[in-house]
Amino acid sequence: MRMKHQATRSGAGGNSESEPGEYHPLDSVGYLVNVAARLSQLNLRRHIGRLGLNPAQLPLIFWCLEEDGLTQAELCERTHIEQPSVAAAMAIMERKGLIVREQDPDDRRKHRIHISRSMRDAAKEIHERALASNREIFSGLSGDEVQIFMTTLRKIIDNLEERMKPERNKIDQTRQARDS
Repeated sequence: MRMKHQATRSGAGGNSESEPGEYHPLDSVGYLVNVAARLSQLNLRRHIGRLGLNPAQLPLIFWCLEEDGLTQAELCERTHIEQPSVAAAMAIMERKGLIVREQDPDDRRKHRIHISRSMRDAAKEIHERALASNREIFSGLSGDEVQIFMTTLRKIIDNLEERMKPERNKIDQTRQARDS
């Protein structure tokens, strides 16, 4: 899909071309972020695919490198990835020898996740390839534009997380009741 940016469209759900109340995908932050995310994932895949990795694994790898010995639940929380997706990724990563799971000595129901030696050795190259992908994504933007974009995106995430807390709490309560 090729989409040309239309500078005449204004953001935040309104635009100068549409009638009041009319919806257009190019006015939807969700649509635009989704398109950008899909394209950035494809770009990242180009950079890290040769290493036998896929983009969904990178947040998990980077968090495990930063905080060795996290539990799966802690990874879900830090990465904002749902538990079933993290569980599936962990199983694949363990089969490939990228991670090692060890039973928590204090709570035998939990497993601590550790990056394997080979993955730790490859971390610098993975990081460099991820940075190269980001450089391509932000090409043509000034440093100030990148900073403003990232700050704005973080604020949007914070807004949504705050508004989604009641729904996430309901989901968590339902899961806890089901698992009890």
